[in-house]
Amino acid sequence: MGLVLLTHMDAKVIFLSESAKVFGATRNVLRFFGREPVRRDNLDFSSFGDAMSSLCREHRRDITGVGDFWTVTGVFDAFRLLKAPSDEELRNGIESARRYYCWLRETFPDARPGASLN
Repeated sequence: MGLVLLTHMDAKVIFLSESAKVFGATRNVLRFFGREPVRRDNLDFSSFGDAMSSLCREHRRDITGVGDFWTVTGVFDAFRLLKAPSDEELRNGIESARRYYCWLRETFPDARPGASLN
């Protein structure tokens, strides 16, 4: 039983680490394009998904990764609302976070931290 709890705890830590990368990188991209939305609180990232969808359409970029963003925010919101995500939800969240992060870097390579619009 202890091993199962440790594995679940490890998955939680990994997910939270991966989601922090996702939210930070998304915020950088949105800031780069002057599109960072106002949030109700610092842990509410739901408006980022809509902003990324609009940004992709506006700049004619691939929008497929935004679905992974919604998966990440769904699992993150479970933590935020003090609900315990299942092992499967955590695995899906980790996989989605990693795919999204790669997609974001490929889709918006010009929006890395420290870059500026010309």
